[in-house]
Amino acid sequence: MTWLKKIAEPVRRMPRAALITVGIGLLLSVMIFGLRFVDLGLSAELDWAVTETVETPDPVGIPGGGSIDLARTSVASIAPTDRDELIFRVSGVVVASSDRGPLRVRCDIDAADPETTVARTPKKRAAWPRPSEDLAIQEVPELLVISFSADGAETLGLEVRDSVRRYTDSADLTTVIWDGFEESSQNWVWEIPKGTRGVPVTLGYAVVFKTSERPAATIDCRASIDGGRDAGIEAGVLQETWPVPGETEDAA
Repeated sequence: MTWLKKIAEPVRRMPRAALITVGIGLLLSVMIFGLRFVDLGLSAELDWAVTETVETPDPVGIPGGGSIDLARTSVASIAPTDRDELIFRVSGVVVASSDRGPLRVRCDIDAADPETTVARTPKKRAAWPRPSEDLAIQEVPELLVISFSADGAETLGLEVRDSVRRYTDSADLTTVIWDGFEESSQNWVWEIPKGTRGVPVTLGYAVVFKTSERPAATIDCRASIDGGRDAGIEAGVLQETWPVPGETEDAA
């Protein structure tokens, strides 16, 4: 037991305050580790197997002075599970401006397959941003936490900041709501009461769908100024790489 006494002797000589500090540090480390894997339910972190850019049309003018555009639009998917189910993300930013007057923007993302549904987080549907009365203070999460069985886990953490880094860069108050709920569709309605004074602002979004089909959806965004006539812009989403490659497969 001589070796044990040699190890224990320096510990006995440490001031009690130092021992308490070390103990608290260890306890906090365990708590943080537990929060990451228990409270968030984050059982596995996965990379998207395929991420592709979605082609979008040119900007469209808004009656009353302004424009709306789609940018950094992408679709990302994981490989199908042994049940032939997968999840895919549609994300990007809406770029909109108003020369004067309040600006309202609405985007609807509809899955092409009616059996495809918006995925779930442990508490809500897998769509970001969340409804907010001040969008500027809502941060993009480090990972999208999705309830989905894959890779031996029931909950997955997946990248989002490769596509969306913030939800708005507007200098003025911006609000956002979800206007109702449909299983295969997600929408956001943004409002900037003071408008953008001719300066384009970006409005980021991301939604994750669960499907057993080839990832496909439509993006339909419309904008209006001060309650006037709106202008629309649309884009089709289709995962070109199909089937999505698994861990041992090569991309098509």
